[in-house]
Amino acid sequence: MAWYKGNLHMHSYWTDGHDFPEMIADDFKARGYHFIAFTEHDRHQVGEKWVSRDPATGAGRSMQEGDLLGRYVERFGEDWVETRGGDHGEVRVKPQAEYRHLIEKDGQFLMITGEEVMTTWGEPHDWGRTHWINVFNTPQAIAPQHDPHSSAAAMASTVGMARSMGEASGSEVLAFLNHPNCSWNATAEQIAAVETLRHVEIYTALNMCQTFGDELHCCAERIWDVALTLRLAQGGDLIYGLATDDCHAYAHHFEFGDTALPGRAWIWVRSDDLTPDRILGSVNRGDYYCSSGVCLDDVELSDKGIALRIRPAPGVRYTTRFIGTPSGVDLASAPVLDASGTEVQTTRRYSDQIGQTLAETTDLSPSYDFTGDELYVRAVVISDVDHPNPTGPGDVERAWTQPVRPAQ
Repeated sequence: MAWYKGNLHMHSYWTDGHDFPEMIADDFKARGYHFIAFTEHDRHQVGEKWVSRDPATGAGRSMQEGDLLGRYVERFGEDWVETRGGDHGEVRVKPQAEYRHLIEKDGQFLMITGEEVMTTWGEPHDWGRTHWINVFNTPQAIAPQHDPHSSAAAMASTVGMARSMGEASGSEVLAFLNHPNCSWNATAEQIAAVETLRHVEIYTALNMCQTFGDELHCCAERIWDVALTLRLAQGGDLIYGLATDDCHAYAHHFEFGDTALPGRAWIWVRSDDLTPDRILGSVNRGDYYCSSGVCLDDVELSDKGIALRIRPAPGVRYTTRFIGTPSGVDLASAPVLDASGTEVQTTRRYSDQIGQTLAETTDLSPSYDFTGDELYVRAVVISDVDHPNPTGPGDVERAWTQPVRPAQ
């Protein structure tokens, strides 16, 4: 078994990202990643795609200001880059099938097919009723899904489509809910209600996605703990967390600045091989951890407890918190009200026992033994190093394990 580093949320000129896909993939490979997945909006990287190089357009402006076309030609050569229409014309964006052979290397670097599926509910449409769900390793792209009445039904539809495709093709597929705080689109209650939804982003390194919440909306990590508690209290399955870049820009950007760059958050997956089925199988089983800078040499999760080995950097202090919820916790909740007393459509307020710190240590080999009174426990390792490109104020480098339950 080996550990493989990867990012499962990113965009290119195929949709609303700002660079050519082979340039992006080549950069991740150079950064030491082992796998990536482009998650373009509602499509795979197939078919014909041309993007404007006119600086009056968003793509053309990013191309000009970041010298992206010049860098593209320099890296892959004039014969590879296809243009038409002169200086203000267009550049062809290559399908993944055309450039895959230039980037992938068996056992060293893998590209997994992915897609970000718009999943809407209710009428009329607004961004607060839009979920974004990443799906992976499906043979065809999934069209946007909509349910006129229910958030849960809409999410279940997208997840169900992915699972059905996986069963039909015999391939391992994965589906997870992206950035629940982006446009405040998903609450813990909505997530818990979708029994087939087993994964959710808990750290999205795109600042506009509000990973840390605000005065009326709890952070994504709190959403995770509440959703876990509600799900498990009803006899459901664990919900696993993801950390991703959701990168849309790959150089300083006229709109995003430096808040959409790559290399800010990732996952480390334990697998016996670097293939789509093996990597996604491990993620589906929860055999991975999330990181925004902290590295773990070993992670052992069992129905007896959690044991970690932190890889220390010189001069860095690490604090590990074991987070969980006790069995039999009071699930009473209250609405969140704004300054005018109007209820806010967001995760409700619950007992502080939900997602509480059960133990804390500065050991480099921290461990937690179940008492048997916990619904679940997970660990977060917090360094005293500021994140080099923070997602929010006070952001530091961290690592998050997956939750685990005691023996029943």
